[in-house]
Amino acid sequence: MHFVETMSLYSGLKSSRPFIQESFFPVVPEKYITICTEDHQSKQWDGFYEYIELIKPILNKNGISIIEIGANTVNFKGVVVLKKVTNPNHWSFIVKNSLLHIGPESFINSLAAYHNVPCITLFSNTSPEYASPEWIKSSAEQVLLLPNVKNYKPSFSAQEPEKSINKIYAEEVISKSLDILNIENAFNKYNIFYVGNFYFNKT
Repeated sequence: MHFVETMSLYSGLKSSRPFIQESFFPVVPEKYITICTEDHQSKQWDGFYEYIELIKPILNKNGISIIEIGANTVNFKGVVVLKKVTNPNHWSFIVKNSLLHIGPESFINSLAAYHNVPCITLFSNTSPEYASPEWIKSSAEQVLLLPNVKNYKPSFSAQEPEKSINKIYAEEVISKSLDILNIENAFNKYNIFYVGNFYFNKT
């Protein structure tokens, strides 16, 4: 059961489309996509570093920037960082005008669905049945990606010894991103057959 349905059941209130108050925030890039991570360790996708490194040259050729929003302490290079200077009301405005949003299951992904903005949601400690942004019934494309783990079951834990979200591979997210943006790419031809536990450790 989706968490919105659970809250509705326990409160005795009928769920409906929310009203979101947004605040203007001056964004310099004319065309951009948004990304975010969460404070919970289990929702911090280490693949974002590789995602940005591989997709940025392609986006640059098409005049598209990457804007990072949210409230975490993770630092990425090569993106426009609007974390410490914005709040949730600003995020609503920024996401509303983006071409695409990518991030773990979170409030911001639901914002994208609310504004009918295409969204790629990365699941880790929760499941689409429980927390997908589709409850808002968005008209835009919503891609839900689960970790590449056989018989995957969500932990519902903020901390995971081995982060399940890292079993979602950057090449797959890039392929889905560029497909949504209608940019020709060959990333859908890559087959990832193994990623070691120390893949994201820099030495």
